Amino acid sequence: MHASRCALVFAFVTALPITAVAAPQAELRVVTVTGERAPGTAAGVTFSGLNAPRIDAAGNITFGAFLAGPNLTTGHMGVFAESGGVLELVAQRGDPAPGAGPGATFTTTGFVPLSPSISGGLVAFRSPILPLGGGIFEETPSGLAAVVIAGQQAPGLASGVTMGVGEPTLGAPGSVVFGSFLSGTGVNASNDESIWSDRSSRLALVVREGMRAPGTSLVFGAGSSQFAPGALRVFAVGPDSRIFLHGNVSGRGVDDLNDEGLWLEGPSGLTLIAREGAQAPGFPSGVRFSNGVANTFGDSTFITVSDAGAAFFQAGVAGANVNATAADTLWTTRSGTPQALVRGRILGATPKGDAAPGFPGRSFTGFTNLLRPNAANRLAFVGVIEGAPGTADFDFGIWSDRSGPIALVVGDGHAVPDQPGVFFGVGSNRNSYELLRLANDGRVFFTTAVRGAVPVGTAGLFVSSPNGAIRTLLQTGDPVDVAGDGSDVRTLRTFFVGGTNAAGAIAISLFFTNNTQAIVTIDP
Repeated sequence: MHASRCALVFAFVTALPITAVAAPQAELRVVTVTGERAPGTAAGVTFSGLNAPRIDAAGNITFGAFLAGPNLTTGHMGVFAESGGVLELVAQRGDPAPGAGPGATFTTTGFVPLSPSISGGLVAFRSPILPLGGGIFEETPSGLAAVVIAGQQAPGLASGVTMGVGEPTLGAPGSVVFGSFLSGTGVNASNDESIWSDRSSRLALVVREGMRAPGTSLVFGAGSSQFAPGALRVFAVGPDSRIFLHGNVSGRGVDDLNDEGLWLEGPSGLTLIAREGAQAPGFPSGVRFSNGVANTFGDSTFITVSDAGAAFFQAGVAGANVNATAADTLWTTRSGTPQALVRGRILGATPKGDAAPGFPGRSFTGFTNLLRPNAANRLAFVGVIEGAPGTADFDFGIWSDRSGPIALVVGDGHAVPDQPGVFFGVGSNRNSYELLRLANDGRVFFTTAVRGAVPVGTAGLFVSSPNGAIRTLLQTGDPVDVAGDGSDVRTLRTFFVGGTNAAGAIAISLFFTNNTQAIVTIDP
């Protein structure tokens, strides 16, 4: 229990698991449905809309919700969390915003939805504040507290330097990492980007534009580049709240062909692990990290870091023995230094990319969607491969090295094992795979469109076991027995997976054909 929450144990019917009427289906546990009483709110207030839920390692979940009831205005939202089967209110529009000054309250609109995160059962979220501004807030054992309020003095920086607030990312329980645009005294376009964390129990700067970029004689910045979107492009956060950063450098000799870099944070700070224009480790001399003026790193997949602290990233390489066409590669630092895992080449390139297991005679042309490592530093990824021989088509699939060498998990045109006449993928050179999680036990969770003996537009949620067997967990068009006794069966129109955890538990928003919603969990 958290001191900041008001509790309501849901009625018996809500606490029951719900199962679909027709197989194949996983057992679902309902958290709440629209129209139900919103705990911790005034009498007569109900859920009218449910945003995507998030789930932590212990199976606790959180979500933002729209509320309806007496005296509530349009866009009234709240943040809710469930632990141990108890759903509680964390905060709602109109509540006092801690640390924001007398009379300051949370405010919400449909244009700035509340999207909370959770770790160790503790919730963090960003919210607008009345009369002006916004802030990041997190739960502590003693209640809800402000991490940062927009416009406050930036700790440790010159007097008059104030902070903006970006979306927070949770790492270790009770600590957040977020980006902030600075303003005020001495701040300009060359030093206004920054990343902060309260992981040391106080808010502190992690990195700022204009600081020395470790491993170089340069500074973080975008001033030497024509196409760079910023100095601190994107960062991933590990379970220890340390970051993996994709950034840009600025200074003498820097241009769009050598301005990118990747830095992984350890106990002693950031360490450069890859630089655009540098030799690509393990490749012949003269092959370098490069993708022209386009993004060399993370062009179509986001950087990520495993629970064990290893970095995983996509990179373009070009140069000697790569002809005039660059190669698209996936990398990891799981052995301590960067090593390439798999290489793709654009259609028609010579030599081709690495062979795509499960599709004889065909090779990888690139990668897309997300990289998903587990705590053992094994990886699952979505690959793009050559289409059928003699065509200019592409196919897509998911591959993993969870059991050793890279092997196919699922691919376009392959049969859905528990649905006769149904096949994976949407076809038409389009990717439909969303890779959700490579669990620590080797299971791979994913969503994708399916075709064949199903209505057009059908999509499902699936799990692949470590031995390769695939099972359908949920599919659009399924009847769902919400009450658990056959008295309230609803048809699933679509769904959105809000989060998974390393144990394989999944938090999902369900959307039914009668325009109602539910938040459920699956623990396959």
